[in-house]
Amino acid sequence: MEWKEVRELDDIKLNIGGRRDHCPKRHYEGWVAVDRRSNGAGYSVRHNFPNKMGVEDASTDAILSEHFLEHVTLGNAHLIFCECLRALKQGGKLRVAVPDINHPRNEADRKKGRDSSPYHKSIYSLDSLTGMLAVAGFRIIEPMSFWLYKPEYKHTHRRIDWNDGWVRRTVGHDRRNRQRRPFGKLWATRLIVDAIK
Repeated sequence: MEWKEVRELDDIKLNIGGRRDHCPKRHYEGWVAVDRRSNGAGYSVRHNFPNKMGVEDASTDAILSEHFLEHVTLGNAHLIFCECLRALKQGGKLRVAVPDINHPRNEADRKKGRDSSPYHKSIYSLDSLTGMLAVAGFRIIEPMSFWLYKPEYKHTHRRIDWNDGWVRRTVGHDRRNRQRRPFGKLWATRLIVDAIK
């Protein structure tokens, strides 16, 4: 798929960094994956962030980003947030899902102030992510799933409309949460924030 074909869609919903997660795959009906590793087949388009996407200003209905932004620097994440704001229609939603540095299993990384994964270039907490989205210019920011660790660990998961972007690594969606692990059903959860233009 080329950007020209994306612009011709009635409803434009982009899954940035989505690679193989696009229409007609289950849970991604109508979504176009935007990824530098895309082969352009089906509902996917090759794109290298933080370059400007090939959609018009205020033309996009929704944008999803799961398991992507931790792989770019915070500076590039800011540029991507600004690009998403440019592309979204008024009232359009950006859903961001990233590893939560406040998850109890990330305690050692939080204390070091960096992610131990060699593939991750940035870390996020509820405060840092919502702050970055506010600086980018989003007018409404809604934390949907997150951990707090002071004075003790606490997980909050609000009711989420998955039609606005399906996130695999959540309480009910990730199979690893059904296995016997520390933190039980909360083993594989993400910091999820919705930001509305």
